[in-house]
This record gives sequence, C-alpha cells and structure tokens, in this order.
Amino acid sequence: MISMERAVGVLLTAWMIGTAAGSPLAAQAVNACSVVSVADIQRTLGTAVNGEGKPVDIGIRHSCDWKVANGANLRLAVFTSPKAETLTSEPTSGPRAWEPLTALGEKAGYRQYTFAPGVVVEEVEVVLADRAFFVQVTGHADQMLAKNGVLGLARLVATRLP
Repeated sequence: MISMERAVGVLLTAWMIGTAAGSPLAAQAVNACSVVSVADIQRTLGTAVNGEGKPVDIGIRHSCDWKVANGANLRLAVFTSPKAETLTSEPTSGPRAWEPLTALGEKAGYRQYTFAPGVVVEEVEVVLADRAFFVQVTGHADQMLAKNGVLGLARLVATRLP
C-alpha cells in the first residue's frame, strides 16, 4: 500500500510537470517584447519610441520596457496566470480606483493616478482566460498619452496573446 506522503508527493510532482508543460493550469511564458513592435506602439499611441524594448523577466511576469519620445516610460507586462494580477483586489473607489472596461478580455480596467509627487501612472489591466497583462505609462502629467491610445494598445495586445 502506498503511504499518504508518497501519494501527495506523486500528485504534486504530476501537477508541477503538467503546469510546466503548459497544461490549462498555467499559460506558457510570453516574451513581452515580441508581442508588439516599435512600429505598432508608434502607430497606436501616435508618438515615437526611443529604441527597442528592454525585456524584464521575474518568473510569472514577463515585461518589456520602452522609453517614449516625450520622456515617459511604457511597460507591457504579461503574466502566466489570470490570477497573478491584482485587478480584482485593487480599490473600487478613490484616486486609484479602476474604471471597468467592457469588451476587453474577461475583466479589464483603466486608471490614472498620482504615484508620487510629480509622477503619474496610467494603466490598463486585462484578465484573459489563461493569463493577465497590463499596459502602463509612467511619467510627469504633461507626458501622459491619450487614453484612447493606451486602450488601443491594450486591445492590440489582447488580440496577439496566445
């Protein structure tokens, strides 16, 4: 007869192998810098981008950072799980509250808020069936991009993720 500890160990190992192999429990990692090109960003946001994106990988989050011509920072972060993002736990009222968005993933939100004196953050977070992502612009108030451009970039990303 198999011991309880051994059975749990076998099940845990099988789950980890299945998750790593891309089972429905976890989505495959995506190179965020390959989801959109500099030309896509420039066309969607209506502003130039300085150079190629810089990839940043922190396990369940794969990001790409670009510098926009006006000095703002642009980040696309793709998560390997729809539960990895905080959209569902963030405030529903106040200065950092999410404005719900429809027709974009299973759940989506937009917000713009002051992060620190003189620093503004504008972001769209989207939860898809098997992953989540956000598009974020950080800079001074006069560097913020048009809301429609940031939403447009999020819509483009949603159509390109596997």
